[in-house]
Amino acid sequence: MYEYWMGQGVEFDLLYDCLLWIKIKENLARFEDREIVFIHSGGLMGNITQEKRYRLKNLC
Repeated sequence: MYEYWMGQGVEFDLLYDCLLWIKIKENLARFEDREIVFIHSGGLMGNITQEKRYRLKNLC
């Protein structure tokens, strides 16, 4: 999910936002007739350490 959005030019926090987008994707039928508005309210500095953590666990 993270790589998809990065390819679109959108960057967000790896800890919470990826999970949110995965859950939205799993439930797209519920949002079929609705506009999805995503408001990122956190920072991106944690992505540096989180990406290392994901790589060690072979998650990205």
